[in-house]
Amino acid sequence: MIQTKTLDFTGKIAGSIVENPNIAKMNGVEFTQTQYDSIFLGGLDVLSTNVLSFEFPVPDEVQIGLEEVDIYYKSKLVSGENELRSSDKGVYNNDTTIYKQKMLAIYKVDVVDNIIKFNITATGDYGIYEVKCDCLYDDAGLNSYSGNYTYNTGIGTDVTVTIDRKKLEDVITEIEALPVNSLSYITFAQVPTSGDLE
Repeated sequence: MIQTKTLDFTGKIAGSIVENPNIAKMNGVEFTQTQYDSIFLGGLDVLSTNVLSFEFPVPDEVQIGLEEVDIYYKSKLVSGENELRSSDKGVYNNDTTIYKQKMLAIYKVDVVDNIIKFNITATGDYGIYEVKCDCLYDDAGLNSYSGNYTYNTGIGTDVTVTIDRKKLEDVITEIEALPVNSLSYITFAQVPTSGDLE
């Protein structure tokens, strides 16, 4: 099943107690607390001489089935254009006066050592915020599901079956094997990734 995992700077803002491995740098120096707050909450002013660089480690549960990464940022320019570049792929933004969102799609082959790396440069001064990555991946059974379903045996008896940490394809196969029109109730949800799936 295709899943999306968003990576951003939520855990970097002031007062956060959530660990966040994502890093933003200006001219090779990691952001200050004020800069992280600004880029996450609504606008960091950047001079044309500055180079912003970003590193987003890909979470373990996403790595194997990673298919695509969509890198987003919002910016507005005083004049000129800015460029988001990852490896040999880039997208330009020359919007002025109001913030506009831009997106650059990269693929698994563009991710080096399981870290999404990209830079933003500009020919003029600009404002930027909401830099994030959406990782699209196929969980391919890496995640498991728990819940239960109820079906009628055909002789007037309802049976409730517990789904306990099963792969999605196994749950679907099990349900499809039931007698036609016998299923009366089902609920299941993804549970945290585990190394010992059934």
